[in-house]
Amino acid sequence: MKKTYIVIAFACIVMAACSDQRYASFGTGIEAQQSLEAKQGWIPDWFPVTASGIQVQYDIDSNCRWFSFKLDKENKRVFINNFRNLSSDEARTIKVPKPRQAEWWFKGLIQAQPSNEAPLNADFYVRYDGKIPEKAYLAISKTDDSIFLWIER
Repeated sequence: MKKTYIVIAFACIVMAACSDQRYASFGTGIEAQQSLEAKQGWIPDWFPVTASGIQVQYDIDSNCRWFSFKLDKENKRVFINNFRNLSSDEARTIKVPKPRQAEWWFKGLIQAQPSNEAPLNADFYVRYDGKIPEKAYLAISKTDDSIFLWIER
């Protein structure tokens, strides 16, 4: 009987540690907005239809979502109007959850030198809409047109 409880407890721990994450990619924001993933709630309705090169990862357990995409300068300017720019101090306090096995996440943002400077070549923004119980953060690359978005419940 004691062995059974140990096996059940171990199985519960293993299951809790292995959250289920799903991945999808889209060529355009229109494809993303019309996808099954959008109907299932992965893609927010405010996600830009003008985006391209979209990668999405969704954690079923925590409801966190991660996006990588590109926008041209004009559409980027319009999109970030719905976000508030974070100061350097605010940006340092953000805890950025990382999607599992996503080599594309924050690709190109890590700053290697000098080591005593800010670790990321990005500007950070936050969006919080009181109508929905989630926060969305943007990291916009300072070196290319990459945008990284993550949404927390």
